[in-house]
Amino acid sequence: MVSLRRLQHFLVLAEEGAFSRAARHLHLTQPALTRSMQTLEESLGLQLLERRHDGITLTSAGSAMLARAKRVLGEAGAMQSEAEQIRGIEVGQVNFGVGVLPEAVFLEEVLARQAAERPHLTVHADISSWVRLYERLQRDELDFVVAMTRSLPPISGYRIIPLPPQHQGYFVRGSHPLAGAGAGEIRARLQGYPLLSPEMPAAAKERIARLFGKPAFDEIGGLRCDNAPMLKRLALRSDVVLFSTRENLREELLRGEFVWLPVMSEAEGVLDLSLVYPEHRYLSPAARWMMERIQAYFRE
Repeated sequence: MVSLRRLQHFLVLAEEGAFSRAARHLHLTQPALTRSMQTLEESLGLQLLERRHDGITLTSAGSAMLARAKRVLGEAGAMQSEAEQIRGIEVGQVNFGVGVLPEAVFLEEVLARQAAERPHLTVHADISSWVRLYERLQRDELDFVVAMTRSLPPISGYRIIPLPPQHQGYFVRGSHPLAGAGAGEIRARLQGYPLLSPEMPAAAKERIARLFGKPAFDEIGGLRCDNAPMLKRLALRSDVVLFSTRENLREELLRGEFVWLPVMSEAEGVLDLSLVYPEHRYLSPAARWMMERIQAYFRE
């Protein structure tokens, strides 16, 4: 059986062209390197080298075997790298953040798949507002974030990978007094109802305050909470207005449990969803694997 170590010795000897230089490069004695080459030639049944007083030259068989040795060593190196990648994925750790509304769309399914495919991977998922997640990204506490990026100012030093857009809007339960009303009537009566929503960036607060006819967002009654499932349950139990996305309420909309209020155009309702991570940050194999799984989910 041919040894990878002896193939490496052969490769270095061919590059250096002399036993003395190759031995120094390999931190071997010349006799040890000579024995290694003799053993390799015996294993192959071929003469690989012509020994000369000023060094060595390769025989025709040696030249052919050198090309093969480079391929074998290259494959061995690639195999080692892949093994290290797999070990990192299997038992590594990933810390990432997810915005409140995107979380309800994909996170449970992605984590269920992760638990089945990579059960020993340690995952920390922080579900919060973009402002808080961005702060944690800046402190290098998170590998990456999945969040709505429509209201973001331009940020440098970050890679932004677009994901399929989400569609925001205002929703009420099917028995709500505003369900089925026209856009004009809804706008006129909207300020009479509490608003349930996650925490919002400043630009979004300004738009919502104008829609509700209030001078400031904080003057709109209701609940601000970064727990999308709870907001959904509360909105099904009372006559409130829920700010959410169609994707988050897909099943309930199909069953008629929620109704979309036509107070904004379809174009206004589009929210950019992105995967964001610092350009300078080294991403572990586990983090890259999780990012690929999230992107794969949205491609389905």
